[in-house]
Amino acid sequence: MNPRKLRNWKALLIYLHRWMGMGFGVVFAVWFISGVAMMYVGMPHLSAGERLGHLSELDLSTASVSPADVARRHGLGPEEFRAEMFHNGRPVYRFAGGAVVYADTGGHVTGASAEQATALVRRWVPAFADSVRYDARLATPDQWTLSSPQQAALPLHRIEVGDPPWSVLARTGGVGSRGRSAHDARGSGGRDRARQAA
Repeated sequence: MNPRKLRNWKALLIYLHRWMGMGFGVVFAVWFISGVAMMYVGMPHLSAGERLGHLSELDLSTASVSPADVARRHGLGPEEFRAEMFHNGRPVYRFAGGAVVYADTGGHVTGASAEQATALVRRWVPAFADSVRYDARLATPDQWTLSSPQQAALPLHRIEVGDPPWSVLARTGGVGSRGRSAHDARGSGGRDRARQAA
Protein backbone atom coordinates (compact mmCIF):
# COMPACT_ATOMS: atom_id res chain seq x y z
CA MET A 1 0.00 0.00 0.00
CA ASN A 2 1.31 3.38 -0.98
CA PRO A 3 1.54 5.75 2.07
CA ARG A 4 0.55 8.70 -0.13
CA LYS A 5 -2.84 7.03 -0.71
CA LEU A 6 -3.50 7.11 3.03
CA ARG A 7 -3.47 10.94 2.90
CA ASN A 8 -6.30 10.89 0.41
CA TRP A 9 -9.49 10.34 2.48
CA LYS A 10 -11.38 8.79 -0.43
CA ALA A 11 -8.67 6.23 -1.02
CA LEU A 12 -8.55 5.50 2.73
CA LEU A 13 -12.32 5.08 2.82
CA ILE A 14 -12.24 2.67 -0.13
CA TYR A 15 -9.36 0.75 1.46
CA LEU A 16 -11.19 0.41 4.81
CA HIS A 17 -14.45 -0.47 3.05
CA ARG A 18 -12.78 -3.27 1.11
CA TRP A 19 -11.10 -4.91 4.13
CA MET A 20 -14.05 -4.45 6.45
CA GLY A 21 -16.28 -6.02 3.79
CA MET A 22 -14.00 -9.05 3.60
CA GLY A 23 -13.92 -9.45 7.40
CA PHE A 24 -17.68 -9.04 7.85
CA GLY A 25 -18.30 -11.28 4.82
CA VAL A 26 -16.51 -14.15 6.57
CA VAL A 27 -18.54 -13.55 9.75
CA PHE A 28 -21.79 -13.46 7.75
CA ALA A 29 -20.89 -16.68 5.88
CA VAL A 30 -20.21 -18.51 9.17
CA TRP A 31 -23.45 -17.15 10.67
CA PHE A 32 -25.45 -18.24 7.59
CA ILE A 33 -23.95 -21.75 7.46
CA SER A 34 -24.50 -22.30 11.19
CA GLY A 35 -28.12 -21.13 10.82
CA VAL A 36 -28.73 -23.68 8.04
CA ALA A 37 -27.19 -26.41 10.21
CA MET A 38 -29.41 -25.46 13.16
CA MET A 39 -32.52 -25.87 10.98
CA TYR A 40 -31.77 -29.58 10.62
CA VAL A 41 -30.30 -30.30 14.04
CA GLY A 42 -33.15 -30.11 16.53
CA MET A 43 -32.88 -29.48 20.23
CA PRO A 44 -32.01 -32.74 22.00
CA HIS A 45 -34.74 -34.27 24.13
CA LEU A 46 -35.45 -37.21 26.35
CA SER A 47 -36.67 -40.15 24.32
CA ALA A 48 -39.93 -41.86 25.19
CA GLY A 49 -37.92 -44.84 26.44
CA GLU A 50 -35.81 -42.67 28.75
CA ARG A 51 -38.85 -40.92 30.18
CA LEU A 52 -41.06 -43.99 30.50
CA GLY A 53 -38.20 -46.06 31.94
CA HIS A 54 -38.13 -43.79 34.99
CA LEU A 55 -41.87 -43.56 35.63
CA SER A 56 -43.43 -45.42 38.54
CA GLU A 57 -45.97 -48.13 37.86
CA LEU A 58 -49.50 -46.73 37.84
CA ASP A 59 -51.29 -47.59 41.09
CA LEU A 60 -54.82 -46.19 41.36
CA SER A 61 -55.69 -48.17 44.52
CA THR A 62 -55.63 -44.94 46.58
CA ALA A 63 -57.59 -42.91 44.01
CA SER A 64 -60.81 -41.92 45.74
CA VAL A 65 -61.96 -39.13 43.40
CA SER A 66 -63.08 -39.76 39.83
CA PRO A 67 -61.74 -37.61 36.97
CA ALA A 68 -65.29 -36.36 36.27
CA ASP A 69 -65.69 -35.17 39.90
CA VAL A 70 -62.30 -33.44 39.81
CA ALA A 71 -63.15 -31.77 36.50
CA ARG A 72 -66.50 -30.54 37.84
CA ARG A 73 -64.99 -29.30 41.11
CA HIS A 74 -62.16 -27.35 39.40
CA GLY A 75 -63.97 -26.32 36.21
CA LEU A 76 -61.78 -28.45 33.95
CA GLY A 77 -62.64 -30.19 30.69
CA PRO A 78 -62.86 -33.93 31.50
CA GLU A 79 -62.66 -34.99 27.86
CA GLU A 80 -58.86 -35.05 27.77
CA PHE A 81 -56.82 -36.24 30.74
CA ARG A 82 -54.34 -38.92 31.70
CA ALA A 83 -53.67 -40.71 34.96
CA GLU A 84 -50.08 -41.13 36.15
CA MET A 85 -47.98 -41.41 39.29
CA PHE A 86 -46.43 -38.22 40.64
CA HIS A 87 -42.85 -38.09 41.96
CA ASN A 88 -44.08 -38.46 45.55
CA GLY A 89 -45.81 -41.79 44.78
CA ARG A 90 -49.36 -40.41 44.69
CA PRO A 91 -51.62 -40.88 41.64
CA VAL A 92 -52.59 -37.73 39.72
CA TYR A 93 -54.90 -36.74 36.89
CA ARG A 94 -53.18 -34.50 34.32
CA PHE A 95 -55.76 -32.50 32.34
CA ALA A 96 -55.33 -30.67 29.03
CA GLY A 97 -54.16 -27.14 29.65
CA GLY A 98 -51.67 -28.13 32.34
CA ALA A 99 -53.89 -28.63 35.40
CA VAL A 100 -52.67 -31.48 37.61
CA VAL A 101 -54.84 -32.80 40.45
CA TYR A 102 -54.21 -35.54 43.03
CA ALA A 103 -56.48 -38.55 42.41
CA ASP A 104 -56.63 -39.42 46.12
CA THR A 105 -57.75 -36.03 47.51
CA GLY A 106 -58.81 -33.98 44.47
CA GLY A 107 -56.46 -31.15 45.49
CA HIS A 108 -54.25 -29.27 43.05
CA VAL A 109 -50.64 -30.42 42.81
CA THR A 110 -48.19 -27.73 43.87
CA GLY A 111 -44.71 -27.29 42.44
CA ALA A 112 -41.73 -29.24 43.70
CA SER A 113 -39.34 -27.72 46.20
CA ALA A 114 -35.58 -27.74 45.70
CA GLU A 115 -35.29 -30.71 48.06
CA GLN A 116 -38.00 -32.69 46.26
CA ALA A 117 -36.40 -31.97 42.87
CA THR A 118 -32.98 -33.06 44.14
CA ALA A 119 -34.45 -36.26 45.61
CA LEU A 120 -36.13 -37.01 42.27
CA VAL A 121 -32.85 -36.61 40.39
CA ARG A 122 -31.12 -38.90 42.92
CA ARG A 123 -33.72 -41.56 42.09
CA TRP A 124 -33.26 -40.84 38.35
CA VAL A 125 -29.48 -41.46 38.48
CA PRO A 126 -28.93 -43.82 41.44
CA ALA A 127 -25.32 -44.57 40.45
CA PHE A 128 -24.39 -40.92 41.14
CA ALA A 129 -26.84 -40.17 43.96
CA ASP A 130 -24.03 -39.20 46.36
CA SER A 131 -22.67 -36.51 44.02
CA VAL A 132 -26.02 -34.90 43.10
CA ARG A 133 -26.27 -31.28 44.28
CA TYR A 134 -28.74 -28.45 43.78
CA ASP A 135 -27.38 -25.69 41.52
CA ALA A 136 -29.98 -22.97 40.88
CA ARG A 137 -33.59 -22.09 40.21
CA LEU A 138 -34.24 -20.88 36.66
CA ALA A 139 -37.09 -18.38 36.58
CA THR A 140 -36.23 -16.94 33.16
CA PRO A 141 -35.38 -18.81 29.95
CA ASP A 142 -31.79 -19.77 29.19
CA GLN A 143 -30.39 -21.12 25.92
CA TRP A 144 -32.05 -24.51 26.45
CA THR A 145 -35.53 -23.23 27.35
CA LEU A 146 -36.23 -20.75 24.56
CA SER A 147 -38.98 -22.74 22.81
CA SER A 148 -42.59 -22.28 23.89
CA PRO A 149 -43.15 -25.74 25.45
CA GLN A 150 -40.01 -25.36 27.54
CA GLN A 151 -40.90 -21.84 28.67
CA ALA A 152 -44.26 -23.17 29.82
CA ALA A 153 -42.37 -25.47 32.23
CA LEU A 154 -40.59 -22.58 33.98
CA PRO A 155 -39.53 -22.21 36.73
CA LEU A 156 -36.95 -25.01 36.64
CA HIS A 157 -34.64 -26.41 39.29
CA ARG A 158 -31.14 -26.98 37.85
CA ILE A 159 -29.35 -29.87 39.56
CA GLU A 160 -25.78 -31.03 38.90
CA VAL A 161 -25.30 -34.78 38.84
CA GLY A 162 -21.51 -34.96 39.19
CA ASP A 163 -20.99 -37.82 36.74
CA PRO A 164 -18.05 -37.90 34.27
CA PRO A 165 -19.82 -35.91 31.50
CA TRP A 166 -20.92 -33.36 34.15
CA SER A 167 -24.62 -33.93 33.59
CA VAL A 168 -27.05 -31.29 34.72
CA LEU A 169 -30.70 -32.23 35.20
CA ALA A 170 -33.32 -29.54 35.37
CA ARG A 171 -36.67 -30.38 36.90
CA THR A 172 -39.72 -28.19 36.72
CA GLY A 173 -40.60 -26.23 39.80
CA GLY A 174 -44.18 -26.54 38.63
CA VAL A 175 -46.00 -29.68 37.57
CA GLY A 176 -45.04 -29.97 33.90
CA SER A 177 -44.45 -33.30 32.21
CA ARG A 178 -42.20 -32.49 29.28
CA GLY A 179 -38.66 -33.77 29.26
CA ARG A 180 -35.65 -32.28 27.54
CA SER A 181 -32.02 -33.14 27.26
CA ALA A 182 -29.45 -30.97 25.58
CA HIS A 183 -25.70 -30.80 25.16
CA ASP A 184 -23.68 -27.74 26.04
CA ALA A 185 -19.99 -28.04 25.18
CA ARG A 186 -17.87 -26.10 27.65
CA GLY A 187 -14.12 -26.14 27.44
CA SER A 188 -12.43 -29.41 26.59
CA GLY A 189 -15.08 -31.58 28.25
CA GLY A 190 -18.77 -31.68 27.39
CA ARG A 191 -21.57 -30.86 29.76
CA ASP A 192 -24.75 -32.81 29.31
CA ARG A 193 -27.93 -31.01 30.31
CA ALA A 194 -31.25 -32.70 30.59
CA ARG A 195 -34.47 -30.79 31.01
CA GLN A 196 -36.64 -33.26 32.85
CA ALA A 197 -40.01 -32.85 34.43
CA ALA A 198 -41.79 -35.33 36.64
